[in-house]
Order: sequence, then C-alpha cells, then structure tokens
Amino acid sequence: MTDQTITDVVQAAIKGNYDIPEFQREFIWKPGQVAALAESLSLGYPVGCLVVWKSTDKDGKERIYVVDGQQRITALCIMFGKQPYWKDIKEWQVISATYTPNLSVSSEGKFFFG
Repeated sequence: MTDQTITDVVQAAIKGNYDIPEFQREFIWKPGQVAALAESLSLGYPVGCLVVWKSTDKDGKERIYVVDGQQRITALCIMFGKQPYWKDIKEWQVISATYTPNLSVSSEGKFFFG
C-alpha cells in the first residue's frame, strides 16, 4: 500500500475500502486519546502506520483488512465527523454523542481537538 493522506484514509474508511477482521476489538479509545492523536498530527509527530492484509473474497473481490490501526482510523473519522463503513448507524450515534468533535484553530495555525 502506498503513502496516503489522512483524507485518503478517512475516505477509504467511509467508502468501505477497508474491512475490519472479526478478531479486532471494538473501538475503545477515550476522548483524551482521540485528542492526543489530533494533537500529535497537528505537531507533526509520527502516529504509527497501518498494518493491512489484502485478500480476495469468495466472489473474487479484493478486500483490505485493517490488522492494526482501526482505533486510529476510527478516531480520524470522529475528527472529520464521518461514519466509518464498519460502524452501523446506532453504534455511530453513540460514538458521535460521546466524542462530539470540537476542532479549533489557533491564531498560529495549530489545531486542537477536545
């Protein structure tokens, strides 16, 4: 997989280009962890990489499974206010109510989430 922007990753998550394997845990990050990811991104700190597994389903369609990075991708979707493909509407409503995005930009151009 090639380098992707944050926007690319979020778009892939909402369009269904990524799948989450059954062995993955549910989204468990606390609001402070989502805020810390946003802060790391705004400061240009590394936030890790995604580990994906490409496979072909029984219909011959290529699937990309997120083996490591689901928590970060879901957090990015929260920041952008976009529902990832793997969350149904009821789950997303609960997440959205818990992690109401509040993105602010300072006069210096840094952004803060919280």
